[in-house]
Amino acid sequence: MSNWPYLFVSSPLDGVELFQPSINYDYDPGEIRNKPIGKIMERRFGRALAQSKRYEVLFQGLQIADANRQTLGEMDFLVRDSLTKVVWHVEFAYKFYLLRDNKQEAFGDWVGPGGKDRLSLKLQKMQRQQFPLLNLSQTVARLKELGLTAASIKSGLAFCGELFVPEGADSSVISSPLCESSFKGRWYAEENDPREERRDLHKSEWIIPPNHLEPLVTNDDHAEYARRGYKMCQRPDGSRIFVVKV
Repeated sequence: MSNWPYLFVSSPLDGVELFQPSINYDYDPGEIRNKPIGKIMERRFGRALAQSKRYEVLFQGLQIADANRQTLGEMDFLVRDSLTKVVWHVEFAYKFYLLRDNKQEAFGDWVGPGGKDRLSLKLQKMQRQQFPLLNLSQTVARLKELGLTAASIKSGLAFCGELFVPEGADSSVISSPLCESSFKGRWYAEENDPREERRDLHKSEWIIPPNHLEPLVTNDDHAEYARRGYKMCQRPDGSRIFVVKV
């Protein structure tokens, strides 16, 4: 993959621009080490930025604390664009969402495979907690120590993801501001599982490109599926589906 699967065509957040640079999406087998998917992808994104000619990662995971050294939050990235000279406060996410109905009416209709994570809640957290961190007095002071002026820093959203629609639907149910190209496959309720020839994936394999996995060498773990209630599967052609207990 030469570019990242950005989820939006326009920003869903007030006062925040999209930060969607054209940078390489490089897979490193050594990075899959029982770490949360989000953290792995955040490191992968930072590495891609650092390897680009245009962007300079000034700080990654910059923590902001109060006078008592209590952490107030963490800024995912501070990035300088060498072409425009703009410094960005970038918040990054990489998510998997399933459309629970055939028609997208709100971001809340996009739900994580486990049923708890919702796109609407993630965006709400970003809007109310993560991006406002830039304007805290503690952040302003910390950035000044680092030679940066908070008032001149832009807020940028780098939200990547993979979208799965119900069986029988196609990418046309994905509407703006979501990007239709984020469509990656379909999901099936357990009772409608097609049970076709495929490879059942461990969660750590979700972020491994299909061409790096042998198609039918399965790592099926029934105990993991029973505990989680969902699994991702890869077909011989590299396409992927979710099977979910609903």
